[in-house]
Amino acid sequence: MSSILDLEIFVKVAQTDNMSAAGRELGLSPAVVSKHISSLEEKLQVRLFQRTTRQLGLTEEGERYYEHVVKALRELYQAEKSVQLFGGVPQGIIKLTAPTIFSRLHMGELISEFLQAYPKIELDINLTDEVTDVLSEGYDLAIRIGVLKNTELVEHPLATNARVLCAHSSYLKTHGVPTVLQDLHKHNCLVLKSQNNWILSGPNGRETIQVNGNLRSNSSDFIHESMLLGQGIALRSTWEVSKGLQEGYLKAILPEYVGLDDIKVHIVHPAREVTPAKIEAFVNFTKQKFLAYNNQNGALNKPFP
Repeated sequence: MSSILDLEIFVKVAQTDNMSAAGRELGLSPAVVSKHISSLEEKLQVRLFQRTTRQLGLTEEGERYYEHVVKALRELYQAEKSVQLFGGVPQGIIKLTAPTIFSRLHMGELISEFLQAYPKIELDINLTDEVTDVLSEGYDLAIRIGVLKNTELVEHPLATNARVLCAHSSYLKTHGVPTVLQDLHKHNCLVLKSQNNWILSGPNGRETIQVNGNLRSNSSDFIHESMLLGQGIALRSTWEVSKGLQEGYLKAILPEYVGLDDIKVHIVHPAREVTPAKIEAFVNFTKQKFLAYNNQNGALNKPFP
């Protein structure tokens, strides 16, 4: 009888037509993947893949075997899931990636409560403002802020993401307050790398303005801190700056211009035949918490003066 790992590797290679790609998704080296495929073919005494220097594809026997294996694994995953759900104890390690400042402001308490509710689950969290490749880097879940385009990921919207132009009152006291959009050309604007074209929605519809400044960074958290130190003007999410706007040390600039409303906060995970119970537990817990938060605080977008 072939091992479950042999079968999972076989299915992944068949789906990707590439041993290296299959290895990346499974967290295995190409050499290990190749060894398992060879072992499986030896056990079955049949060639499952037709190999050339440029292509890898299923043989006729491989296609027939694939149909049966997919069904068998689906049944196995469903059986494991039903047992976990019946026992009420989702367990295992969840590998999560998320933006730094959003996690610092909105995920800490949620994660603490989740781990108390599910003591047999462990979280391995990577905080970064870079857009990581969930599939190739082996993440179970990701918090994403933006317009999502990857059809291989299952999306669960958590909140809208309103963005406003703002600056610290000390900067505006020294440099003045812009009164029209083109005034931004005269000001020091703090931007994330490769994002010096701000696309805004205003009185005349969608407008794009190129901004410049003496500071850019790949860290959203660093841009936020620099704005608080009075370094310049930034385009920031209201879930990030609402406290400063409410308390008055941050000021909204040109409030008739806001970021486009197609950007949202999502939690995403790779599409699978059967979603593991631990992943379902975290997704459902997070969605419920954000739904409650949205109802209390206006979808992370509190009103500002």
